[in-house]
Amino acid sequence: MKMSQLDIDRIAKLNKPINTDETIRLKKVAAKLQDKVEYVSQRWESGLL
Repeated sequence: MKMSQLDIDRIAKLNKPINTDETIRLKKVAAKLQDKVEYVSQRWESGLL
């Protein structure tokens, strides 16, 4: 079975080691989302929403 260049590119992308910068960025995004969830939860519980 002959693989297309697209298949080869997809496999190469999947086999690439995780970029630590991306991991750090995702952790920052997760922390911001957690802060927003806590803020909304507090407002909800206090009856402001």
